[in-house]
Amino acid sequence: MLSNNMGAIISQGAARVKHTRREEKGDPMLEKAKGAKYVVPLVVVALAACLFGLVFYPMANMEMKNLPFAVLSLDEGAQTPQGEMNVGDTLVENMVSSADAEDAPIAWTVLDSQDELDEALENNEFYGALVVPEGYTAAQVAAQMAAAQADPSAAAPAATDVEAPTLEVIVDYAKSPLVAQQMQTSISSLFEQMGATVDVEVIHQGDATDDASASPMSGMMSQQVAIMPLCMAMMICSILVAVVLLPVRKAAKDKRWHAIGVQAAILVAASLVAALCAWCLVTLVAGMDAPAGPSILFFWMAALCVGLLLTGAFDIAVPLGALVALCLFGLGMATGAMPHEALPAFWQDWVVPWAPQNYIGQGVRSILYMGADAWNVGSGPLAITGIVGACLMAIAGFIPKPKKENAA
Repeated sequence: MLSNNMGAIISQGAARVKHTRREEKGDPMLEKAKGAKYVVPLVVVALAACLFGLVFYPMANMEMKNLPFAVLSLDEGAQTPQGEMNVGDTLVENMVSSADAEDAPIAWTVLDSQDELDEALENNEFYGALVVPEGYTAAQVAAQMAAAQADPSAAAPAATDVEAPTLEVIVDYAKSPLVAQQMQTSISSLFEQMGATVDVEVIHQGDATDDASASPMSGMMSQQVAIMPLCMAMMICSILVAVVLLPVRKAAKDKRWHAIGVQAAILVAASLVAALCAWCLVTLVAGMDAPAGPSILFFWMAALCVGLLLTGAFDIAVPLGALVALCLFGLGMATGAMPHEALPAFWQDWVVPWAPQNYIGQGVRSILYMGADAWNVGSGPLAITGIVGACLMAIAGFIPKPKKENAA
């Protein structure tokens, strides 16, 4: 008995000595933990800086070039002392040839009829159009002849009954409020410098621009006010639902489908709340006259589809969900409000086709400026996004538990 007690005392003493020596030398695991305490915050800050850098990089490097504009000449030409003349056709040729450069601000597309132009503008194919009206050459010739017959000795040009010919410039708010606001003044100034009279017509203006956006950025920011909070809210909701509250892959097989059903129900409710908040932001903060019914229904559908995609990705694997969330936030956020042609080349080719924010922006503009319903140009691609997310959630129901979970 005494020998056993002595052995225990000796063992404890040896352990204390070993522990003391380890503390003196420094425990490698403890040292690593202390080092990580300082490294992890730095890594988080660096990642956050990179993420926000991706978000704002397209905005900081925005460059308006190759904006698609239509040009249509309805001018029949006229007979002059110098022969047959068609100023409209000459003007169109000059406009098209001047836009051949890769970095030209406008890419002109020649159309053949008024019906073709009306259909293209209704489908938002162009940011605007230049129309040379009928009788433009005849009116210009008549104005020149009237000016030549005026009294050259008069202090001011003599007034004539002949009106100067006028070009018609059309800008489309529904395509991009930012481009419409800029082109509304810049194109007019361009033709006035060339000595041409211009009449600017704004189409698809809607009630949203009655307050007259003082800044060219206001139209873009009014959409971003809705898109960014909507996506952020569903990102947080998806993380809570799929990672914290109801991780599907950790549930028993007989309870997985119940967990997926509860996830879907939570997403439906949360997306409705997010839609109501987005509509309030658009109307109260941005000052836009957004119709309640179509706007809320569209925001609801958009938020639900984004939530399904993120939740499905997190259900498959947390790293996959994190990757999808980072791509949506870091890469996709700028596509919702910025014109496609103003984005850097990488965003145009690789981000715009899949980013849900791009289609949310299209839907918001069609509702605000064209009076569209909840199902509009952006709804179809968003529905596909939601279907993909629902499929991912269903696939997660069949994936076996992680080995660590099975071992436990």
